[in-house]
Amino acid sequence: MKLRKVVIAAIGIAVGIAVASQNEKLKIVFMLAMALLLCAGLFFGAKQNGVAIVLCVCIALGFASFSVTMQVFHSNDANQKQVQVVGTLTDEEFVLRDCMVDGKNVSGYIDFKNASYPGKNNKDLTAGTRVQFDCILQDCFPDKDGIYTVDYKSGCRYFTTEILSKVSVIEKGNPNLDESARLYAKDMLSHYLDEQSFGVTYAMIVGDTRYIQAETLQAFRDVGIAHVFAVSGLHVGFVVMLVNAFVKKRKKLALGVTMVVVFAYAWVCGFAPSIMRAMIMTFLLLLAKALGREPDFLASLSTAVCFILLIKPLYLFDVGFQMSVGAVLGIDFVTKSIERMSKNKNKIVKKLLSVFGVSFGATLGTLPFMLQYFGSVSLIGVVANVVIIPVVSIVFMATLICLVLPFLFWTFPVIGQVLSAIVSATFLFQNVPVVLANGFNFGTIAYFLFLGTFSGHCTYNVKQKSVFACFMALIVCLCSVLATLPYTGTKIEFKQSDGDTFCVTAGGQNYIFSKLNSNYDYNCVLSFAQDDTILFVTDFDEMTSHFAVNLAKYTNLTIYSLSDMDYFDDDYVNLCQNGLKPKRTKSFEDEKVKIFAFDYLGKTLGVVVEFDGFSFAYVDELTQFQTQYLLDNMQKCHAYYSTNAFENIKDKYADSIVVTKNFVDRDDIYTTYRCGNFTISPRGGKMVFAK
Repeated sequence: MKLRKVVIAAIGIAVGIAVASQNEKLKIVFMLAMALLLCAGLFFGAKQNGVAIVLCVCIALGFASFSVTMQVFHSNDANQKQVQVVGTLTDEEFVLRDCMVDGKNVSGYIDFKNASYPGKNNKDLTAGTRVQFDCILQDCFPDKDGIYTVDYKSGCRYFTTEILSKVSVIEKGNPNLDESARLYAKDMLSHYLDEQSFGVTYAMIVGDTRYIQAETLQAFRDVGIAHVFAVSGLHVGFVVMLVNAFVKKRKKLALGVTMVVVFAYAWVCGFAPSIMRAMIMTFLLLLAKALGREPDFLASLSTAVCFILLIKPLYLFDVGFQMSVGAVLGIDFVTKSIERMSKNKNKIVKKLLSVFGVSFGATLGTLPFMLQYFGSVSLIGVVANVVIIPVVSIVFMATLICLVLPFLFWTFPVIGQVLSAIVSATFLFQNVPVVLANGFNFGTIAYFLFLGTFSGHCTYNVKQKSVFACFMALIVCLCSVLATLPYTGTKIEFKQSDGDTFCVTAGGQNYIFSKLNSNYDYNCVLSFAQDDTILFVTDFDEMTSHFAVNLAKYTNLTIYSLSDMDYFDDDYVNLCQNGLKPKRTKSFEDEKVKIFAFDYLGKTLGVVVEFDGFSFAYVDELTQFQTQYLLDNMQKCHAYYSTNAFENIKDKYADSIVVTKNFVDRDDIYTTYRCGNFTISPRGGKMVFAK
């Protein structure tokens, strides 16, 4: 396989960043391995020497980039400090830029949308307004409980946990140019389009999904076309097509004009990881054409990855960035194969094959990440992309033209009708089943090597290709099978979610605990569910019965309620009508686990699960009195999951693991919304946290 040095460089930087994010022991082991690699390169000759040096240097660069980034973040610590904040409101409500903390300039944004204070609905708090208030600040550390990229991508540096004074207006000002552009687009689209069409169109243009109805966004995700809302190469491609329609014949002029327009568009969209990758690749590919050279897709992608990761190393852990790079690799590998097979075809057939190849390649490229992070992939995703994306491209370009030339406002109703048709088609496609599966984990690398075997980048002969492809396919299958094998040990699993769901796995059986009162809970339970699913509802009053009815379609579901039930409640009646009569229990025991609920005056305060000599407790949201009563009367456990009593538990049981879904500024308490997916399991005579 032809491995350009820029590809080696991209791999090296990614490896260096990944290693820098690990514990100290792993870093030392890896550094020793890198030294051996360098020595091996020097020993085996000039060619291997060059590759080894490039790889080692880039690993060191990636390592340094990550380390410096983390050092900068932690050097500006403002955790739990009472400070005075001065900042300018952005177009995103209750987010400040150009901030000062106690008279000192700080980089990044300050988010105060979740803190309550008098006058929060003040109409004077518009974009560009300079405000001042006293508050308690909390750091947005991206490396707390693993690598968390949401705040890092948005540029949020701090958020407020409590506002201690009135938010005072210092002066009225004007939004920045990019903020004005977004506000203009928002006002125009909301004025001429209905609520649903506005949310879809605005997300399609700037990548902000806040205004899309939840069920519509979920439908796009289920069908596999939610990437139309993640501003990326697809959108940049539309912009390039639009610009080239006017300056296509003059290549150097096209390069300059296109890059100015693409940069402006990326700026308005906040320089998301995927659009940065697309912007750099576009520049390199157009530059090659302007210089009369053959564009090199793989080299352009590798250069973009190197540039982005050296500046923003934490993007390596971002799902959007990973899927963006994976999609480009998939498109490159598949389209190169199709080009070789369609050399003698007519132009129409070539065009159809090209459109199908792009859609199929993008689907293949994102497949391992869809399975890894979301556990499912749509069976009709390729077809949906082939049908919908061409229509989306027309809508996207027409909307941009109408926003730039507002006298064409009369076309917005037509755009709205087309968008309604797209949404209707998406809901129709949503009825097609999805494939539920686990990811490949480490087999993802072998998966892309397998795809690359059939592209023009592989220079092996047919026999060598066959052997290499079979070997890579074997690794992928092995990793996939290992991921699906039933776990016979004991572990407690948590999914990244806003819900209150976890799963105890013991002896190959899953015991799932949930309130089951939201889509978050439902999706978590579905991901944990097996053929025989035992669900313990922690608070029956809050449970939504239709979620359980839907779960019963996929599993042989047994429901236990750990709290009192109203037998005349609509949810209870609905469950019974569907053959799911729940059982009220305060205790449950089989050969694998013991489960019992700890209650007080009819309120379930906590649930204790015992297994293999260990104990784990779930603690619901409690009053101060209930918390104290629980701690005084319930047994000590090795680990806890708590909604709001986490600090009390940790202060009393310092050697126990404590987990909460809420953010807390303590290194000894884990927070699920920053950890992503993780487990707690018995090892070496104690419970330990593991990603």
